[in-house]
Amino acid sequence: EACIATYPGDLAIALVAFDAEVHLGERRLKVEDFFLAPGATAEREHDIRPGEVITAIEIPGSAAARRSTYLKVRDRQSYEFAAASAAIGLELEGDGRTIRDIRVALGGVATKPWRARAVENELKG
Repeated sequence: EACIATYPGDLAIALVAFDAEVHLGERRLKVEDFFLAPGATAEREHDIRPGEVITAIEIPGSAAARRSTYLKVRDRQSYEFAAASAAIGLELEGDGRTIRDIRVALGGVATKPWRARAVENELKG
């Protein structure tokens, strides 16, 4: 049987929140799609093919990224995987109160970085 755990990293959570792309030579994928959910091959965590290597990670410009934060809950203050984490970016309308765009990605809650689109949709406007 396969042992399946939550995704332990920090950086990928922020990359998913801001629609970053991973370059695999000629091929490009959103970081969100690069990480795979467990399926028939639970030991396979990434959509990387034999012979491919990551050549770049591209983060597109986003007004939501200018006002952003990363929060992490963990058992110890020293090196520790997240019990839960969130990368959040926010863009407000001119009134300073209405959310024009929001990005929310979660860590420690699934086997891959998780974009919380339902949360984003509820908070916009």
